Amino acid sequence: MSNIDSLIYSPSDGVSYSVKYLEKARANIKAGLGLRFPIAKIAEEYPMPPLMPGKIFTVQGKSHNAKSMFIDFWKNDLAEKLHENHRKEDIIISVLAEDMVEEALAGELLRQAERQGVRGKLTSMDTVRMVAGEIASTPIYYIGQSIARANENMIKPTMSNVARAIARIIELRKDKGLNTHVQGVFVDYIQAMPMDSEVVGGMPDKVRRLQVRADFFGLRQLAAQIPAPCVLASQSKQKLDGGQAETMQTPYLYDHQETSAIPQHTDADMGIWLPKTSLEYGTTITHKGKRDILYPVIDNLAWISINKQRGFNPETLQKLPAGMKYPLNIDFERGTFSLANLEEMVL
Repeated sequence: MSNIDSLIYSPSDGVSYSVKYLEKARANIKAGLGLRFPIAKIAEEYPMPPLMPGKIFTVQGKSHNAKSMFIDFWKNDLAEKLHENHRKEDIIISVLAEDMVEEALAGELLRQAERQGVRGKLTSMDTVRMVAGEIASTPIYYIGQSIARANENMIKPTMSNVARAIARIIELRKDKGLNTHVQGVFVDYIQAMPMDSEVVGGMPDKVRRLQVRADFFGLRQLAAQIPAPCVLASQSKQKLDGGQAETMQTPYLYDHQETSAIPQHTDADMGIWLPKTSLEYGTTITHKGKRDILYPVIDNLAWISINKQRGFNPETLQKLPAGMKYPLNIDFERGTFSLANLEEMVL
């Protein structure tokens, strides 16, 4: 087959590949595979089918609006599912573009201790080691930089190096006789990825937005090659362009910082907003719309908007909806999100 022939599909080839794709997607869903949205009630009712290998789901928000926390929540939800399935080949990849590995894991130690009911005992190193042991048994591989290796000749976690690191993880596991199925790649966050000389070298002006664009397409290619579903955190513009009402400031699809390539080419997109970051704390807000919505400006309330879902539901073949907003209750101590009951919150 010549290179150009690889772009051409006969009617029978196209139909055959489509049927095989549906067959595999349905088998994966039935087997509990695919990356499921971590709030089951939203996933089932909206619907939001599992994210299949090769697809990217972006989670965007302004600084200090819980996008990283939501990424961690989703990652830990997947980890719990893998723990229940007991499949040695299943792993998770966590790419840390900003935090040191120690900092990321310290936060997880605190949340895990809360879930185990031993948070008050973390002053004891014995308790810290016990909780750390629980986390160490979770199949999450981290890619990033650390304080412990600061004196070594550390390379930066550029997107090019992330691809090499994932290939190396798979190779090292193979050397131990382990097959590898990457169930999810979580990247926090794309605008914080280090400048990549392998990419920037071809850009005379070295514009940051071109780097972010190149990183996004690099991640798309990586997701298809592994193959694995990816969840990508993205910074929103500090001044949103979507014409949002002051009373509902969830970022819209084209509010990503730096580049329009992300909203154009991501498979699914979600915006997250904490009202307490931009409205008067302790007040009750009325958001005017098709129906008025009353909500309090409090610590533990977040709003999300499902801005985009590309494609169709593999089980029903129906196109996927977008545009819905949901209030979420945040449990900061456990690091979890759940669907909020606004009536109870307002009372």
